[in-house]
Amino acid sequence: MQQRDHHPTGKLHPWIFRILMGFVGGWLIITYSFFMNSNGGGHAYGGMIALIVSVFGLVVLLIPTSIRRIALNHPIGRNIAPSPLSLKDWLNGELVVWDHTIKGRDAAIAILLPGVAAMVGGLALAIVFNLVTP
Repeated sequence: MQQRDHHPTGKLHPWIFRILMGFVGGWLIITYSFFMNSNGGGHAYGGMIALIVSVFGLVVLLIPTSIRRIALNHPIGRNIAPSPLSLKDWLNGELVVWDHTIKGRDAAIAILLPGVAAMVGGLALAIVFNLVTP
């Protein structure tokens, strides 16, 4: 097996953003399916809760998108090429964070964990409320 020479990178792999957006999308679908049914999930404020969650989800989706658009419109950012590394190589490589480097796999876990927690927590909340509500 060949050992590839990985240089630390300061860029996240595009698939990390796509996976995070998928988790947030799942979170929004779970919330809408629970709170926007015929009886509002058993709550009088089901529509309001769905609105608040959708605003949070919109913020989570728009912040990385806005940062990417700003970077691409910056004079230096116009020269940004797509990541030449595959996701597997990026996960096994190193990511430069401030003044040190961390493993790509550790960075991916730290970035994706809040999205996973929100989706799993939303699903657990929906299941519990559906079991408790008569």
